Amino acid sequence: MGLSFFIQCTCLVLLLVSLTLVHAQRKVFDVTNYGARADGKIDNSKAFINAWNGACQNIGGGMVLFPKGTFVVAPVVLPGRCKGPMELEIQGTLQASKEVKDFIGIDHWITIQYVDGLNISGGGTLDGLGADGWGYNDCLKNPGRCKQLPATLRLDFVTKGYITNITSINSKNTHINLFACKEVLIRNIKISAPGESPNTDGIHIGNSQNIYIVDSQISTGDDCVSVLPGSQYINVTGVQCGPGHGISIGSLGRDL
Repeated sequence: MGLSFFIQCTCLVLLLVSLTLVHAQRKVFDVTNYGARADGKIDNSKAFINAWNGACQNIGGGMVLFPKGTFVVAPVVLPGRCKGPMELEIQGTLQASKEVKDFIGIDHWITIQYVDGLNISGGGTLDGLGADGWGYNDCLKNPGRCKQLPATLRLDFVTKGYITNITSINSKNTHINLFACKEVLIRNIKISAPGESPNTDGIHIGNSQNIYIVDSQISTGDDCVSVLPGSQYINVTGVQCGPGHGISIGSLGRDL
């Protein structure tokens, strides 16, 4: 037990060091320079994608910046294979579009894929406007035929990730979904949804390794943290959980 704890602590220290290097000063790609407007009305997904692609193709990587204000964003997929580490600095609020039809049957609002070195921070908020979609979640009454609702933030195949000083409220489904990720530190975040909101898991982890969730507050209508098959070396420390179902381990060893 002592050796295992020492190894995990050592891995966390090394991860913090590597993420500090990732957070070096980088070229800033401000979404407002790509046409984004913080008016809480227009869809800024195109500006988001263009700023991301510019930063991704920049030698040495870059930072995508959302300054203060409310930016409406429709579902986006942000691909990786970037030319350096990436940062997403959210100082204001990203708000899901109010068109519920945009989200029915998809698994994401904001998806980031195949990035080696990712830092998401800034003190801002992701607002999933979940109340607009919760009524469509009738899986308890209609299993097998219910409509899929999206996770707020989905990371697929991300290595050396750091999510800190971010608030996620009222997701339509899971708040943060990690799939096939390695060496991700989630620290000092706040996740909130009403206790009666359906399937609003805080952090959903599948097929991932070396995931650290520390010093955070998770208040949801479902699991605070859920761990699914293929996951190992998951460390949850200093997390305030509730309301919600606590920390859930589901079918963890099924495929072994």
